Amino acid sequence: MGRGVATITDDDPAPSLVVSDAETWEGGGALGFDVTLSAPSGKTVSVGYATANGTATAGSDYQAASGTLSFPPGTTTRTVSVTILADGLVEPTETFTLSLSSPTNATIADGTGTGTVVDDDVEPTISVGDASGVEGGPIAFAVTLSGPYEASVTVDVGTLAGTASEDTDYEALGTTITFDPGTTSKTVQVTTLEDAIDEPDETFTLSLSSPTNATIADADGAGTILDDDRAPGSLTLKARATRTKVVAFGIAEPATSTTTVRVQLQRREGTRWKTVAKARARVSQLGDRDADAYPDGQYKASFRRPASGRYRVVAVLPATAEATGATRTVSLRL
Repeated sequence: MGRGVATITDDDPAPSLVVSDAETWEGGGALGFDVTLSAPSGKTVSVGYATANGTATAGSDYQAASGTLSFPPGTTTRTVSVTILADGLVEPTETFTLSLSSPTNATIADGTGTGTVVDDDVEPTISVGDASGVEGGPIAFAVTLSGPYEASVTVDVGTLAGTASEDTDYEALGTTITFDPGTTSKTVQVTTLEDAIDEPDETFTLSLSSPTNATIADADGAGTILDDDRAPGSLTLKARATRTKVVAFGIAEPATSTTTVRVQLQRREGTRWKTVAKARARVSQLGDRDADAYPDGQYKASFRRPASGRYRVVAVLPATAEATGATRTVSLRL
């Protein structure tokens, strides 16, 4: 009995391959592209794949990937995983592609998938603090970032006059400071100018503007120049004698409720003056009678009238940390 071989010619079309798009956050770890067959195949299907840069760059935004996918008979889906690299930079959403090539036992219907990496970073903020310093020395302002950043940050700094005047009380400043990657603090110094005028503490502003790779959280720092000059002390003195006493009185400036004037009654003995009586006179009726911004007050001291002779009254306003002292003398003959 004879035998024959029958050949069945497959008339089904080869399945087609499609690669999907994919998206994840920058810190998402990996991006998965699904590669699918249009229908199961009785044959093993293979296809090559490779990534390519777009606005995202291999090595800094993702790890380049390439290779061959194999679909055993009956399998319709395989996944290509691409590792995503995180950084600390604020940047736009970036993309790259995964492309299919050189299929066997299949055709390619859609061979390019777009991988989208969405940035998850936030720019740091910049702040400047207040600062103070004694007149004639530097005033150091601290300018800080809210946290370290992987790119350089710059910001413009400049001074603005307040009760202090540029080039009279301080040297005007206008410059740009740079925070190198990882740096979070910088110091900006403003030079103050010395004078010999007793005046109130004065202020100016250090202002931030035009940042790059950051935003400004606190733009203005108040700079206070602490005056180191003492007010000039002044004293008036008058003295008169009655039948029973010698009275000394006058105006002391500057004065507070605790200011006292030391008063002495002295007699001439030969070539010397000898103190015969002394008193401490506290000021009263405080005010600014001469409108010179320094408070003044009256003082008065009384002594029992001594024997006849040559005398003088000496009044002393002691010096303090805030004001210089003053001395006045009045002669009289009893």
